Amino acid sequence: MRLPPLSALLLASAAMLQGAQPTFIQNARVFDGVRMLPRANVLIVDDKIQAAGRDLTPPAGAHIIDAAGKCLLPGLIDAHTHIQSPEDLKTALAFGVTTYLDMFTLHTMAAAMRAEQSAGKGLDRADLRSAGTLVTAPGGHGTEYGVPIPTLAGPKDAQAFVDARIAEGSDYIKLVKDDGSAFGFHRPTLDRETLAAAIAAAHLRKKPAIVHIATLQDARDALESGADGIAHIRRAKRTRWLCRPPHRSRTRLIAARHRLARTAPAAESSSSTLSFTL
Repeated sequence: MRLPPLSALLLASAAMLQGAQPTFIQNARVFDGVRMLPRANVLIVDDKIQAAGRDLTPPAGAHIIDAAGKCLLPGLIDAHTHIQSPEDLKTALAFGVTTYLDMFTLHTMAAAMRAEQSAGKGLDRADLRSAGTLVTAPGGHGTEYGVPIPTLAGPKDAQAFVDARIAEGSDYIKLVKDDGSAFGFHRPTLDRETLAAAIAAAHLRKKPAIVHIATLQDARDALESGADGIAHIRRAKRTRWLCRPPHRSRTRLIAARHRLARTAPAAESSSSTLSFTL
């Protein structure tokens, strides 16, 4: 029997509307991220999940939601998006996506939506985090969409460039290391020195740095330069995009970078984990 989904964020929103009143969700089929509980109750206090279990009972005065016949699960995170309007966030929420990680959009639009979010508005849409304007070379990927954007020509300007993106509201820094060769043409891209300088500039401000790549060498350059994550998978010659285990040498690089991120002082590393998105 197929059970209808129940959005975690909609339920959390109900809790927020109740203010200090606890919310008690009962009789739900609950997936907690690891296991499926056929029938369980969930207690939300001050907008946070306090407890979950079959034998949990509601506290006095709790707002009770009967979720019998429905499934409750953690909100999904879409780790690579390009938002075009607030409607995208509403659509995402309808499919259970409660957090939207945008990798390049108009920074003014993203800032406006983030301001509404901070003010407690937009409860009918997914939360937004955004890179705003990406870091690319003059004529590089990201400049072809008809919207003028600033570009980074060399390493000496990296800190000022990254600081400007942060001032615009970027939650993390998205960089481009892709010269088009994976697709049979050529376009400018950040050189290795500029890439490393921009990643270091992001880390100085305690911002994660995510690098768009298209080849194994791009991924190697990004990881060796200290990237916290890479976006996309490499394209093999004369094939379509492949979803297969990464090359062994790339796996070793990822493991080494992960160990560095876990052991480096906070001032030197902005993230304890690495993210990899398609």
